[in-house]
Amino acid sequence: MEGVFQHFGNKKTKRFSVYKTVKGFEIYLRFVAEKCTGQLVEITSRDTNHYLRLTLLDIGPIRLSFKTSVGKGQLDLAMPYKASFCDGKRHSLTLSVFRGVVSYGVDRTSPKRFFVSRLAAPFPSPASIVVGKGIEGCISGSTVVNRFNGTHENAVGISSLCTVRSMY
Repeated sequence: MEGVFQHFGNKKTKRFSVYKTVKGFEIYLRFVAEKCTGQLVEITSRDTNHYLRLTLLDIGPIRLSFKTSVGKGQLDLAMPYKASFCDGKRHSLTLSVFRGVVSYGVDRTSPKRFFVSRLAAPFPSPASIVVGKGIEGCISGSTVVNRFNGTHENAVGISSLCTVRSMY
């Protein structure tokens, strides 16, 4: 089975092998947002209606929302100190989810780390990864990694292109 990695706005897609044993994800993004709209990343499953999404909110933070076999949930990731993600400046986001341990960092802040039981088994067969859907701005770098265990991983999508999306 194959999955599809798509950097939204870029006509090229990358295919990757779909594995049943994914235990987590690592996501790295560099982006500029003119307005707080759209999804930075969406990962969906082939076999179920499970998902993991990073969305820019009108109020400023990035929302991590998910649905796994254990249930639904959402977390708001902190904004840069005294700033907004939607200020037209370059920002970076690092997110790691592995067996329920969530770690994230924005810009150059120290990473925050905590446990979310509903993310202990994210979901089987991640088959679609879309970066930058509906974003008004630019995602100039993105990497998504599927993690199988503590040492085995597969980089399924890497993009350094700038994708500009306008909703007008």
